[in-house]
Amino acid sequence: MKDTKVIDYNKNHYTVMANNIIRGKQSMTLQEARLIRLLITQIAKDDKDFKTYKVNIQELARFLEIPDNNLYRDIRNICQSLMSRTIKIQNGNQWKIFQWLQLAEYDGHGTVTLMLSNQIAPYLLQLNA
Repeated sequence: MKDTKVIDYNKNHYTVMANNIIRGKQSMTLQEARLIRLLITQIAKDDKDFKTYKVNIQELARFLEIPDNNLYRDIRNICQSLMSRTIKIQNGNQWKIFQWLQLAEYDGHGTVTLMLSNQIAPYLLQLNA
């Protein structure tokens, strides 16, 4: 994957997303929401498409302030659940439903590769803060 980036674990990153996403119906666990939020904070203002991100489980666990052995145990379920989670956006009688993640892959050595779904791009890319 040519555009794979290593996650920048900076708690001061801000998140910009369209109001449709904020108001959209979605449900996820706290860990799922934190992982999605971390991915969204990686988006640069001038990005034109999504990058694929590598997430080190030990660093992610420190960032999320949970024991890394718990995350090693749970990361597959978190990713699998996120692959099935949807966002529902309603505008009058029009609606859209799409997934948060397009890709989740574990290398067997402590690194997970993740990519947000392309369908969510218009709600996250090139937005004004």
